[in-house]
Amino acid sequence: AGDCEPGDYAAGGGVVEVKWDCLDDQGKPVAPGAYAVRGLSHSGLSAEYEQCFYNPGTPPWPTQDGRGAWGSDHYPPSGVACSQELTVVSWEFAEGGYALIGIGADGRKKWSQYRGADRIAADAGFVYAFQSAGWGTMGTQADFLCRYAISDGTPRPFTVGGKVRNLDLSLHEVLGLPAAVQVAGLAVSKGRLALSLRSGEIVVLDAGDLQVIARIPARNPAGLAFAPDGSLYALIEDTGQPVTKDVTTSGLGNSEYRDLADGHPCRIDLIAGTAAPLTLAGLGRASAIATDREGNLLVADVGPDQQIKAFAADGRLVYTCGRRGGRPVRGAFHPQAMARISAVAVDAQDRVWVTEFHDY
Repeated sequence: AGDCEPGDYAAGGGVVEVKWDCLDDQGKPVAPGAYAVRGLSHSGLSAEYEQCFYNPGTPPWPTQDGRGAWGSDHYPPSGVACSQELTVVSWEFAEGGYALIGIGADGRKKWSQYRGADRIAADAGFVYAFQSAGWGTMGTQADFLCRYAISDGTPRPFTVGGKVRNLDLSLHEVLGLPAAVQVAGLAVSKGRLALSLRSGEIVVLDAGDLQVIARIPARNPAGLAFAPDGSLYALIEDTGQPVTKDVTTSGLGNSEYRDLADGHPCRIDLIAGTAAPLTLAGLGRASAIATDREGNLLVADVGPDQQIKAFAADGRLVYTCGRRGGRPVRGAFHPQAMARISAVAVDAQDRVWVTEFHDY
């Protein structure tokens, strides 16, 4: 049957003629006699989707419009930020898949970016991302500050000093520092972009041209959050002990630092350049902060409670999110339980988004 064209097999119930040269499989003539021919037919090959492991994308595979697949193959999600229309989730790095994605109010992915981010923030127009790890930065100290359109994730380089700069803008050059810096917190509101620098200060920049608005000394500052009224909150170390583990290198060291950079929630006075610790009843260990539309301060408590706790301006506990006690690494999965919270954000529908950063 090797001399039949493929189209002959799709005869649709017609007669298919198969020629035989009376040779056996070794190419020798067969003995005279009566031979029977048996055939097998089927409706054709097809694929049926059953499931896709570790990928909730719709569909789970990459598509031309960037809405397929989900996130990174190398890292768990590390950051989340919300604007009026979209929620953005980041991973620090990706070899396959995507490390920055935009999600609509319906929970569906809207766009993808390959380039990852250690920290992200978002406003009505842009996603601001700090990146220290990437294919081009392995083994080096990189401190790229990037900007993307919130609507579709396309790169939107900053204009600094009247000139459009590269997408991967070196932050230490913007700040006039001699070496790369590492960012432990990022927040944006009303044209102001705030960054927590591991070197020991909180810097507030103009979100458009990156001109410095304020520089505030702080011990090991971490998470940042702007309230609706423009107030700035920060996590600042209050133990009086410096971080002793060497986490000054770029790339993977940033993941290690995430477990060390927690601190005490403080309100930042941008005019006076001071930080006032907040008294928040029942708070264990804080790993991330955000604010909701009512101005409540949401704190990721990664102590024994493993919850998101929302506090009013006077320090009262207003509400909590998540099952108290969290979720163990092994055991039955509980949909309301959380563990290893790395970032928190609140969207326009008052839904609280959380990322868990842990390599199980």
